[in-house]
Amino acid sequence: MLLIFTGLAFAERKDEVVLYNGNAITGEVKDLRQGKLLFKTDHAGTLFLEWNYVHFLTSTTFFEVETESGDFIYGTLGAGPEQRELLVIGTDETVVLTMEKVVEITPIKTTFWQRIDGSLDLGLSYVSADDSFQY
Repeated sequence: MLLIFTGLAFAERKDEVVLYNGNAITGEVKDLRQGKLLFKTDHAGTLFLEWNYVHFLTSTTFFEVETESGDFIYGTLGAGPEQRELLVIGTDETVVLTMEKVVEITPIKTTFWQRIDGSLDLGLSYVSADDSFQY
């Protein structure tokens, strides 16, 4: 079990962002909020990149992309044919968006069971002084 979790911790990050000056950074896209792209790298830590300086973005993770008009598009991310264009590659169709129209990018899980997150807690106590049992 330890080997499985160790392998996941050192999994290769395959997302890539290319900045306006041509510099490419490999890591993991976490999200885009308020004009800042949260991008996690292995050696530089977590970076907050200004969205206006990102020219290309690719990721194999499934995302919810929100546009300025309030539309939601679901899929993986690919580099568009031109600079500052983003491909959202869905299961049925591929949509080309200009990056100026993208206001939020949020990762989502692809299956129902992956989307569920929660916890379950059960408590049990016994007091011998008055022989009370609570659960």
